[in-house]
Amino acid sequence: GKELEFTITFHEILEGWTHPEEPIYMRVEALRKCTYGKKAHKDRLVYLKRQEERRKKEEIRRIAAEKKEAERLRKEAEREARRAEAEAKREEAARLKQEAIAKRKADIKKRAEDKKKAIANRKADAIKKAEAKKKADAKKKADAKKKADAKKKADAKKKADAKKKADAKKKADAKKKADAKKKADAKKKADAKKKADAKKKAARKAPAKKKVAKKKAAKKAPAKKKVAKKAPGKKKAAKKKAAKSAARRR
Repeated sequence: GKELEFTITFHEILEGWTHPEEPIYMRVEALRKCTYGKKAHKDRLVYLKRQEERRKKEEIRRIAAEKKEAERLRKEAEREARRAEAEAKREEAARLKQEAIAKRKADIKKRAEDKKKAIANRKADAIKKAEAKKKADAKKKADAKKKADAKKKADAKKKADAKKKADAKKKADAKKKADAKKKADAKKKADAKKKADAKKKAARKAPAKKKVAKKKAAKKAPAKKKVAKKAPGKKKAAKKKAAKSAARRR
């Protein structure tokens, strides 16, 4: 705290030492007791004394000159005052008139500039809004076109996929029908061939069977009367046997 107080006091002494009207050593007796302060105080007193003598001489000369000049100036001033008063009135009137004109012109110019600025601002805002709307519309159209193109592509792909599936199904169905027809035709041909083979085989065996039957009938003729009652049953059995043989051949 003391260091700060010393620094502030020392700074004040330095600032007041060279004061042009009243240096600090002229007011503070303690500063005049030091060597540098004593010399500065002595030089200051000599300086002030010389200044006072010079001032008195100049004052005497000035008073004499002023009296003489004052009388001349008084008369001239009276004349100049009257002329200046009239001129001042004219200038004041002209000045007021010019100020009024300038003020009116400035007001007119300011109103015109304000109006021009307002119009320019409105135009700029309108252009800005129009550009923003144009950009928004362009973006909206671009987005709509993009969506439409995407939908068109999707629909085309969907149709192509559906057509591809339909064609594949149609081919599959046609192949299935062709295979089924082919199988049916093959089966029909196989059945027809099997029937024809069976018929041929039966035609080849018919004469042999006929001969065997005649031989058996010739051998059993004597006992035919005995088994006359049993004949119908045997006949049925023979028929069943022949039917089973025909079924196996088929």
